[in-house]
Amino acid sequence: MYCVSISHRLADINIRERLAFSASEKTEFTRLVNSQTNIIVLSTCNRTELYSDKGDFEYIFLKLCRYKDISPTWLRAYVNIYEGERAIRHLYRVACGMDSMILGEDEILGQVKDAYYFANGISDVGYELHTVFRGAITCAKKIKTDTFISKTSVSVCTLVGNMIANRGIKNVLIIGISGKIGETAAKNIAAHGIGVIGTSRTHNSDNKTVHSSFEIIDYSRRYEYIDKAEAVISATSSPHYTITYREAAKHTDKPKLYIDLAVPRDIDEEVLKTEGTELYNIDYFKALAEDNNKIKLREADKAELVIEGMTDDVRKELYFHSILKDMGSIKSYMDSLGSERIIYKARDNMSFEEFRRLMSIFIEEK
Repeated sequence: MYCVSISHRLADINIRERLAFSASEKTEFTRLVNSQTNIIVLSTCNRTELYSDKGDFEYIFLKLCRYKDISPTWLRAYVNIYEGERAIRHLYRVACGMDSMILGEDEILGQVKDAYYFANGISDVGYELHTVFRGAITCAKKIKTDTFISKTSVSVCTLVGNMIANRGIKNVLIIGISGKIGETAAKNIAAHGIGVIGTSRTHNSDNKTVHSSFEIIDYSRRYEYIDKAEAVISATSSPHYTITYREAAKHTDKPKLYIDLAVPRDIDEEVLKTEGTELYNIDYFKALAEDNNKIKLREADKAELVIEGMTDDVRKELYFHSILKDMGSIKSYMDSLGSERIIYKARDNMSFEEFRRLMSIFIEEK
């Protein structure tokens, strides 16, 4: 088994875009190489990877270059090649989110499954790719269930969204929704089914995607909506406060959850004069993210052990399948040797640990 990999590890977005595959391209390329090898094409925003079970990686690599009209000499600097055991282990790590930009992210598992089912829909991918991809999917599910690696967020905006969702808040006002942080926070919050209203200084110059997804009001009207919002987030580059206690108090006397994601700070700390009000700044979430990252790294060690064990299991399964056709002759030869000679042969050809483990199996079973 081989894997030709172009990923965020070596290639920036400009290179990855040139190697990306649409659904129709995956179908066309798969049929192009099917006479020589079974193949699964995994194409995401962070990677294009070709998994093959026959031939050699050079064939696949050159076919890829020709198909994408890219110089092989130029592309080699951005490619990782994995073969045999390394290819299997790499796929397992990819499926489990261990090779992602965000350690342990969940989305990649769905993408691996989609790539496998899509390829198999074009033509049967063969025993080896079936076995390895099913094993990788099972391994990823086990790690997701048995560790906290995918349950521990290290993104500030994800943590903000989780805090708001965990408090049962139904509507949020985001000041500065057109900025990168404001937009990301809005998407994380909306993913929980929470209503979002965002402020913008002008409809004409701001991100049209943001405007089409959320209700947008003019920045000057922010205080009109403050009474309706259970939580207020501010994430602007303004040199002045976007929320002051004096103005806020004119419009509401309700306790609020304020989240200030700006540097310099956007929200006047005097809002805490309103009883029951809470104010969290970006340093709070960064500290929480750092603590979570330590937890995630500890969980990553557990995940790597699971990957190692399950990679070994699939290698044994593949090897056993490869010798099934010889099982009759193997059995006849072992019968001719007799049990004592088999034990001595094992002793002479195994490491101490391998021999001890073999003997312990027979001792325990007797």
